[in-house]
Order: sequence, then C-alpha cells, then structure tokens
Amino acid sequence: MTSPFLIILLIWAGVFAYGMFAAIDFGSSIWYAWAYFRQRREALFILRSQLASFRWTIIHVFLILIVVCVVEFFPATAMLVATNLMWPAAAALALMMLRSLVLVLQAGAARPGAASAVLHAVSGLLVPLLLVSILPLSEGGWVHVVNGLLYVSSLPFLRTPLFWSFAALSIGSVLYLSAVHLAVRAGAVQAPRMERRFTARAACAVLPTWLAAALTLVLLRFSAPLHFARLLSAWPALAAASLLFPVTVGLLHHRRPRLAQISAVVQYLLVVAAYAVTHLPYLIYPYLTVDNSFDPGFRLTDSLFDAVQTAIIGAVPAGWALYQAGRRLRQRGWRRHRPCDKQEPRSKTG
Repeated sequence: MTSPFLIILLIWAGVFAYGMFAAIDFGSSIWYAWAYFRQRREALFILRSQLASFRWTIIHVFLILIVVCVVEFFPATAMLVATNLMWPAAAALALMMLRSLVLVLQAGAARPGAASAVLHAVSGLLVPLLLVSILPLSEGGWVHVVNGLLYVSSLPFLRTPLFWSFAALSIGSVLYLSAVHLAVRAGAVQAPRMERRFTARAACAVLPTWLAAALTLVLLRFSAPLHFARLLSAWPALAAASLLFPVTVGLLHHRRPRLAQISAVVQYLLVVAAYAVTHLPYLIYPYLTVDNSFDPGFRLTDSLFDAVQTAIIGAVPAGWALYQAGRRLRQRGWRRHRPCDKQEPRSKTG
C-alpha cells in the first residue's frame, strides 16, 4: 500500500473519531435548549455537566489535526475546499468560537440564560450541517475546470437535494448519538427518569435518521452512479448498520448501557468504513484522486510512521484515563448537588 493511501486511512480514522465525539457534543447542545425551555431541571443539570467537561476542548483539537493533515498532504484538495467553500467554513468556525465563549461564561454562571440556550441550539444544528457539506461536494457534479483551476458552483450546489439529504442525515445522527450517550450517562448517575426520557428520544430519532440515510443512498444513484454501485457491493455493512438501530435502543431499554454504546459505535463505524472505502481512490470526483492530489515532496518514512503509531498507542490509554477521571468527578458532583425530583415541573407532553 502506498504512502497516500496510508495517510488517507489515518485521516478517515480521525474524521470518524471527531464525528462521533462532535455528534455527542453538538447534540447535547440541542438537548440543552430543549431542557432549558421545557424546564427539565434534572436533564439540565446532566447536560450542563456534559457541556462543561473537558471533551469540548479536546474534540476540536481533532478537527485542527484533520485540517492540518489535509493541507499538508493533499494541498490540491485543501485549496479547492478553502477557495470555494470559504463562507460555510467561516460560518462554522464563527459558531464554534461563539459557542466556546458561551461555555466558558456559562461555567461561572449561577443560572443559565435563554440567550445561551438559543445559541446552543443554533450551533448544534448549523455546525454539523456546514461541516458535512464536504461530503456531497466530493461526489462531483458541481466542480468545473476554468483555466486549469477547479471551481465549485457554490449556490447551485447548496440548493441540491443531495446536500440537504446529507444535512438531514448529519442532524439526525447528532440527535440519535447524543441521546444514546445521555441515556447512558443518566443511568450512570442514577437518574432513571432522565434515562427513560433520553432512551425515548433516541428511539424517536431512529426513523428520521434511517429515512435520511435511505434518501441519501437513493440520491447518490443519480448524482454519483459509480459510488452508488460500489456502495451496493458493501450492502452487508449497510444492512448490519440498519439492524443495529433497534438493537441499540433495545439495549438502552433493557439497561445495558455499555453494550448500547458499543452497538452505536459499531453501527457508524460500518457506515463510515463502507462510505470511505467505496469512495477511494477519489477525493473530489472525478478530478482529484489520492495519488494526483498528494504532495510529491512528502514521503511517509518508516520513522515517521512509527512515531504516528506510538502517538496513537499512547493517546488511547491517556484519553481513557482522562475519561474515567472526569466520569468519577461528575458522578461525585451529581450525588452532592443532584436536584430534587419533585422540584421539576410536570408537563403534559413530556
């Protein structure tokens, strides 16, 4: 296997890791707004501790590393995206900066405000939608050669059904994965009512997410027939991912939180792996491939590859130790400051 393919597989692994953690983070922002405006005190406490954890600072480090790797190793692809999708990327960056500022200010606030809840909801919805725009762009059809340079018809591209199907799939996945995580977390801090509620929210997000995925696959048949044909050859992975939707919700319902988390991770791992492998060797169809967009001045030496492997191996136990330490601190704080159940106002609609 050549150096470009090794690097693109590492980048796809980083994209998957960022996507999973960012989905939980942005989805928690959406559920935070729901809990605030529905006056769910217990859910609000869980969500505030989730958003204030160290994860939101570490998650975006993965995004920076992904961007640096693309710019360094595949400069042609980075230039195309940077020059043609500047305003979606700038809007996503501005929303993430504002959200980070709100999280810092919110950490010292005695009570959350409506403005912060609205900003959480807006950023949780728009940032995944803007970041996912690179996926339909990579399928081709909106990239044109003008004087030897690649350009994208930005406004027609953003109005295409394929773009909005990817957007719907990203928002549905964000709500589904975050609801699964929050149900597991509510069970860990012994909040059975919130565990049931978030399990129900995860179950409600299953059908819209599955329909968005099916619609995206249908639209790929007309927009990217080559990629669609390759995806059909990976139908066992897609079928297994679809079957894991009810399995994950069933595990949550039967109070098997760790198995439910593993099921959700495996589910999206199958989808991302099938999509990435069948999309190769193209980065932007049909003009940019892994080989012709790779920087010829870079070579993946054995020493560099060993350094990358060592960094990954060392990061896994370090991240797990930080996660366990943060979990113990959150559980201790929950038991000390847990809001009384009877203080939460009742609602007819739930």
